[in-house]
Parts: sequence; C-alpha cells; structure tokens
Amino acid sequence: MRDDLWRLPHDSSPDRWADEQAVRDQLAYYKLTGDRFFTTYSEPVRTS
Repeated sequence: MRDDLWRLPHDSSPDRWADEQAVRDQLAYYKLTGDRFFTTYSEPVRTS
C-alpha cells in the first residue's frame, strides 16, 4: 500500500489533479477506492 500511495501523485502530472475523471481513474488503477481498498490492502487477523 505504501508504494501505491507514493506512486499515485508521482505518476501523474500536476494538471491531471484538476480533472475529476483522471483522478478517479488513477485511484481505481491503484485500488485506492472505497470498494477495493480494504479487500486489497487488509490482512486477516492472526491468532496465536
């Protein structure tokens, strides 16, 4: 997750942040949308 969060602003040009659709596409590409965030980046609880 850390790498994807770092890449998000670095992979896009500054003017893309003004375009709502471009931001939505970038968030979806890195699986940082609400519907994919937890299933992608969460891990099951381990019991010891």
